Amino acid sequence: MASEKSTIVRPTRAARRGRWLVPVLAWVSLAAVVVAGEPPGAADVNRGVRLARSGATRKALAAFERASRRHPDLPEAHLNRGLLLAQDGRHAEAQAALRHALALDPEMPQALEGLALSLLLERHNAEALAAYERAILRSAPSADTYYNLALALARLGERERAAQSCREAMRLRPGMARARALMKEVER
Repeated sequence: MASEKSTIVRPTRAARRGRWLVPVLAWVSLAAVVVAGEPPGAADVNRGVRLARSGATRKALAAFERASRRHPDLPEAHLNRGLLLAQDGRHAEAQAALRHALALDPEMPQALEGLALSLLLERHNAEALAAYERAILRSAPSADTYYNLALALARLGERERAAQSCREAMRLRPGMARARALMKEVER
């Protein structure tokens, strides 16, 4: 199914947590269902996207939950539900929903990036690394994606690969201060 994107982004944090910088909390886009002959469940998903865009996240989450129950084979319903749950800090539920979306559509980069970020925030670094690597192969990654990949690598002690990911993040966003700071940390 084709998807329309809408960016839902949480503010980034510049604070330090222990020795490592915190992940960039740039959540991936919600996906609306846009296809000819609107499939079952599309109306619920698209209503949820409209509600989320307007800031009514609780109502949006309810719409996505309803869509995922009524139409369990619609990956966008599980994707969007997972993204909103992750933004709410409900990571176990979010990861289950995002994994369900990936079971239905293994090539869905938004689900991979959302899962990776949720795992990284929970400090499941090896799983986050695997999800980020899969996401990078399936889409045009952002500087934030490369930074978060670098953070997972650094936490796992893979300093050279972490520095390389920081360089890629700074190539995509010159002057990215947190990537420069993490690179200095891993190159010590």
